[in-house]
Parts: sequence; structure tokens; C-alpha cells
Amino acid sequence: MIIKDGVKERLDILVLVRNAVAHSNGRIELVPEDRLKKIQNAEKLRGDLSTDGKYLNFTGAFIEDMADAVKTALEDLLERVKQIGDQTVSN
Repeated sequence: MIIKDGVKERLDILVLVRNAVAHSNGRIELVPEDRLKKIQNAEKLRGDLSTDGKYLNFTGAFIEDMADAVKTALEDLLERVKQIGDQTVSN
């Protein structure tokens, strides 16, 4: 469970975009319709990715935001693992 505000939602978008690039080479016509709709919803909300044209496009700001989401999630996970380790040692 990711407890930082907004991180899970950003990671969900990252997974959609990653899969669209990895499995469809970013070609809009090859992205499954249900996933494309989710990406288009994110496009409307965020404005830093685009489904206009033949390929999925995203800005540098999108990449930075996604990298920050991954970093935040990993830092949160590592902190929780550390807390569990500290509890185990003290018991």
C-alpha cells in the first residue's frame, strides 16, 4: 500500500503509459480501447501527455513527475521496511 498522497494515482498513469510504449510502441491505434480511454482521461486532467496524432506523446514535465512518483514510492517503501527492521531488532 502506498500511503503518500497522489503517488498511487501517478504510478497508475505511469503503468498505462509504460505499457502503451512497451507493447504498442506508443502507437495510439494499437493501444487497447479501455487503456486508451484511461490515458485520454489522464491527458485531460494533466495536460502533459497527448494522444493527438498517431503516437503517444509526453512532455519532459511528465517524465520528471513520473520519476518523482517512483522515487517517492520507493522512499516510502524503504522507510517502512526500515521501521519493520527496527521493530524486529528491538523485540
